[in-house]
Amino acid sequence: MNGNGVKRRPRRTDDASLKVSLEKWIRDRRETGHGVDEDVKAAQIARRIVVSYGGEPALREFIRMLEDGKPGTEIAARFQVTRQRANQWKDAIGIETTRYAVRPILRRLIGTETSAA
Repeated sequence: MNGNGVKRRPRRTDDASLKVSLEKWIRDRRETGHGVDEDVKAAQIARRIVVSYGGEPALREFIRMLEDGKPGTEIAARFQVTRQRANQWKDAIGIETTRYAVRPILRRLIGTETSAA
């Protein structure tokens, strides 16, 4: 979103420029002494998906699948890789989070129940 609260459309780039951008970022990161940290690994895998599995649309689809919580088996089938490879990609690119919701019965018992929409 910009400062006026207007949602911006993602910038479209061609696959070659995205690949070059990722490569440059990885190279710059290494040259500044960061070595191969988790961000570099994520960028390397993103670059590999762009180069080998269908360009920027494939990377966007992979990210969407991660955000939707798709299992490794489904990601593996889509990208025609092993389930182990898909799970390695998930672990490197994403951060798994767990969210807990208090059971409604407990909310009722302690009087903090909120109305369901």
